[in-house]
Order: sequence, then C-alpha cells, then structure tokens
Amino acid sequence: MRIPVTAKCQELDCDEVVSGWFSATESSVSVSCPCGHKGSGSLGSGLTIGRLVMMRARYEYVRIQDYSLSIVLAAMAFESELARLHHKWKRIAAADAATYPSDQELDDLLRKYPNIANRINLVFSLLHSRGLEGFLEANAEVAKAIAANFPSLDIRDLAKSIQEKLFWRRNRILHLGYARYDAEDAMRCMNISELGMDMLEALDLERNKLGAIPSQEDAFPSLEQKIKSLADVRYELGMMAECALALFIPFAPAPPLLESLLLHARALRDFFEKSERSKIGGREQDDILSSDYGFPVADLGLPEKLRELLNKNLAHLCYARSGPVWRFDEFLPPLVKKGIEFSDHVLRGAGVRYIADDEQRRLWEHTEKSLRGYLAVTAP
Repeated sequence: MRIPVTAKCQELDCDEVVSGWFSATESSVSVSCPCGHKGSGSLGSGLTIGRLVMMRARYEYVRIQDYSLSIVLAAMAFESELARLHHKWKRIAAADAATYPSDQELDDLLRKYPNIANRINLVFSLLHSRGLEGFLEANAEVAKAIAANFPSLDIRDLAKSIQEKLFWRRNRILHLGYARYDAEDAMRCMNISELGMDMLEALDLERNKLGAIPSQEDAFPSLEQKIKSLADVRYELGMMAECALALFIPFAPAPPLLESLLLHARALRDFFEKSERSKIGGREQDDILSSDYGFPVADLGLPEKLRELLNKNLAHLCYARSGPVWRFDEFLPPLVKKGIEFSDHVLRGAGVRYIADDEQRRLWEHTEKSLRGYLAVTAP
C-alpha cells in the first residue's frame, strides 16, 4: 500500500507544501519541491502498520472525499493493530517454551475467533490481566471520557459496540456495495478506530514495562474455553425445555423423556447455584459456572427434599431409592425463568461477547423461545 505524506518546503523563502508517497514497508521518505529543494526524513518506529493505514484513510477523507474508502481503511487500520499485537505477544509467550510459531500458525489461532468483538476482547486480555472490561473499570476517567466523547459507543460492552459502529459499516460497504456514507459517518469511524488503537498502544507500552503478566487467556477458564463451552450451556437449556414440552405430547415416551429432563435440570441447577468449582483431593475441577460469564450466582429456592432426590435417586443405585413423584412445578419454573434471564444476558447483555458467531446467536434465540414456550404452556 502506498502511504501519502505532506511537508512544508524547508528552502528559505519557499512556503510550498509538497506531497509524496512511500510504501508501508519503507522506513524513510523523500519529497521534492518545484523550487528544486529535496528533503527526506525517517518515519520513526512509532508508525505501526495500523497508523500508516490510518494516514491513508485520512488522505482519502481530506483530499479525495472518498468517505466509503475512508471507513474501509479505518476498520483495516484497527484490525491490523489487533493482529500485530496478538502475534507479538503470542510469540513472546512462545519464546518461554523455546518455540517460534509461524505467521500462518498465529493467523490460524486468531481465526478461531470469527467475531471481531471476540478478537478485540482476546487481544485486550493479552495486554491487561482483566481484559478490556477490567481495564475500563480500573481507569474510570478513561471510561468517562469515552462515554462523553463517543456517545454512539456503549461503554458497557465496548468491543461489541466498536464491532457494530465500525466493522458493520465496513461490511455493508464491502458486502452490499453500500456507498452512501457521508463525511460525518467517515469521521466517526476514523475516530473510533483511533480510539481503539490509542488504547492498544497505551496497554502495549505498559506491558512492555511489566514483561510477562498473567492474562485472562492464561487463567482458567480462558476466553476461548468460555466461548466454546457456552454452546454446551445452550444445549442443556434447550434440551431441558424441549423435553419438558415433549411431555405434553400424547403417547410420548414419558420415562426416557423424564430421565433426560431431570438430568439436564440437575446440571443447570449446579450451573446457576454454585459459586465455586468442585474439588477432588484438593484440586479444583473444570465445572462451568454461570459466574464465568458475568452472570450472578443465585439460590433457586428448590426444596431440600427435591435436592436430595436429584442428587441420590436420579443418578445413584441405593437401597433408599424409591419411585418418587416428581413435582415439576417445584423445580422447573425457577430453572426456566433463570434460563430466560441467562439467555437475555447472552443475547443482549454483557455476555454477548461469548457468542462465537451468527449461527450460535440464532441457536440461542431458538432456545430462549423454547424456554418462554414452556412458561406459556404451563401458565395458569
């Protein structure tokens, strides 16, 4: 890519502003003035690929008035910085293990996060121990300034908001051929891109001073694990709802459906109620908890006798086992309601960052519909 540069002629009594072009791979630039004076200079190490692409975006905005191209380049600039810093800190981490991943291997690793909001959260988790959300919580003045100067962005989920306000517009241009964005739209997109790059640069410089720090990705569960396991949570909620609805169908195989329903309900009870993972021999296990997704732990208010039945009679052979009469009205409504709350948290709240792609979003919407369907069927 060719990058434009402008400079004032340094020749005495010459006020000409001259322009030149250089390649993004060059480290210096030379320009010539009509007066005959020639000048050159170093570009400096601070001009990363993202900053260079942004220079081209602003040139298209100011000189050519190609606002659509300015938006495309602004998104490209920010995405380039995400990839650069992802590869940089992944290689530094790999150096400790005496390995050196190739560009292709690092690209493949980044592509596991097809959603740009997930990539933003991933890279910020490499730079800050608590990720983007933790960075904003720890820097209230920064969060306040963003909220004041970027009213179109939702500070509660900044990654998703950047995705919508910058990258969705880029996609609309490239995928649908939309070309009606104006100067105000382009300026807003460039400013959002600059904001993202400024935050990345500040955190990168800070981490350079600190060296290796524990990141969200190093911790358990990692961001990748949370995104992958969210599909398992959706499966449990969906199966519970579908089994419960199927029991209303005449001639349905009640015993197998009942056993399946109870097992899913038991798993979800632990998911919503447990505040800590179980331990065996003092070692923490890999239970998935609702708190992993920023969803508050809550007691579902299930009767103690029901808890005993779910724990003992359902999954264990024992002499005290009998054929209990399962009271659906005692345990299904609170579980279903909590499932609807969690679905809303994932689809429209802070948990949206853990949805991998549009297909997962569609499945979550279907699951939420099934849960609401059960409440509608059983309503008095």
